[in-house]
Amino acid sequence: MADATDCDDAVASTSPAGTEVCNGVDDDCDGAVDDAASDAPTWYADGDGDGYGDAAAPVSDCEAPSAHVADATDCDDADFAVNPAALEVCNGLDDDCDALVDDADGDVDTSAGGTWYADSDGDGYGDASAAVTACAQPSGAVSDASDCDDAASAVNPGASEVCNGLDDDCDALVDDADSSVDTSTGSTWYADSDSDGYGDASAATSACLQPSGTVTDDQACDDADAAVHPAAAERCNGADDDCDGATSWLEDDGDADGLLACEAAVWLRTDGETNNDPTVAGSLGSSEAAALLTAAGFDWDTADLATDGLSAAWLDHIGVLVMVGRGDDGPLSSTQAQALADWVDAGGSLLYTGYHPGAASCAMVDSLPTSFGLACASSSASNYWTGPATTVTSHAVTTGVSSVGGAGGEQWTVSSPSSTVVSTGSSPVVTVASYGDGRVAGVSDEWFLYNAGSGSADIGQADNQTLVENLFDWLGALPL
Repeated sequence: MADATDCDDAVASTSPAGTEVCNGVDDDCDGAVDDAASDAPTWYADGDGDGYGDAAAPVSDCEAPSAHVADATDCDDADFAVNPAALEVCNGLDDDCDALVDDADGDVDTSAGGTWYADSDGDGYGDASAAVTACAQPSGAVSDASDCDDAASAVNPGASEVCNGLDDDCDALVDDADSSVDTSTGSTWYADSDSDGYGDASAATSACLQPSGTVTDDQACDDADAAVHPAAAERCNGADDDCDGATSWLEDDGDADGLLACEAAVWLRTDGETNNDPTVAGSLGSSEAAALLTAAGFDWDTADLATDGLSAAWLDHIGVLVMVGRGDDGPLSSTQAQALADWVDAGGSLLYTGYHPGAASCAMVDSLPTSFGLACASSSASNYWTGPATTVTSHAVTTGVSSVGGAGGEQWTVSSPSSTVVSTGSSPVVTVASYGDGRVAGVSDEWFLYNAGSGSADIGQADNQTLVENLFDWLGALPL
């Protein structure tokens, strides 16, 4: 044969035309063994030495070159910790080469991340019972875990405690139990030391709930006296019992006699007779009726129209006037009538008793202020009523009264403001009127004031004494 290039004439596959394969033989007779072998495997650079190669750096060789591996799955051949066998951790890298980073990878180890808490109400404070660990802060979650009500945005550790029955600031203290509570959101309470239901405006406290011994009212003017408050009745004591800021002139001692006007009564006679004299104890005297005036709380004195007159200055120092209208010293002048009207209008109380019918006594009742509504029906001496009066209308002066005994008295006509509360059925016997701040009571004969008179003219007849007691109590009440 003319060719002489075979390098191993004992092996048919070895010749210049042979294919180099990985077998440790120079198959193509080029003088190199296993070079560019057709069956040489591919190796990949493993620059970080983690056993995983870089698919972008391949090399074919029968034997693995230094720092090369058969694997081509490393996604970062410069980082030994990054490879398909690595654990995904919170670091912003695709540690396990699955193209998923941190929380996007369901296999991530979140222990290197953080714990987050649901903030459902968006107040910046989280619910400790709704925790989640993650590399990055999830939407709707915060790092804080101190919210005590994650359904109420107004309730959190940064809120102010207010009066609403809730633990607004999450310190386990509610409303008044929390020293930081804003009491302006509660109510103002006032000390009620005397327990009358009215508080002292100068002893106020703000709180969510009503403290013991306090009330909402602040109108007490004397919180040491349970009898003094806005709903109290004004008493004859010189004090402002009803807290209206003033006392009536009836509680002044204008004449400096040691008596308030409301403690003083005058029994005014209009004739010179002794019947109906409050100082006379015998028959036809009125000492028993005067004793009832004392029992009603009055210091009384006597006066005569003829000598003492009836003036505004004189009336200013008394609270109750008992006027026996026989009329010998009358009638009243227009000046006297006006003074009497003004006095009653300001709060004075008048008990006027008629007399047996006659010109003088009829003229006396007619000289009373017309605004009282009392007048004589006739000046005839024969025009009078007789017998007991049993027609009774309910009123303070008729309490316990069913029959008023009497011999007979003046016939009156009665008009507003006076009204009849006891009558014989056809004739007025007892009348009452509220006039301004004062009161007027009229009885059309004087028999009920007698001690032990003749016949039925006697305080002891029927319910006469009860009537007198009621009259003095009603007339002695202060104007509100």
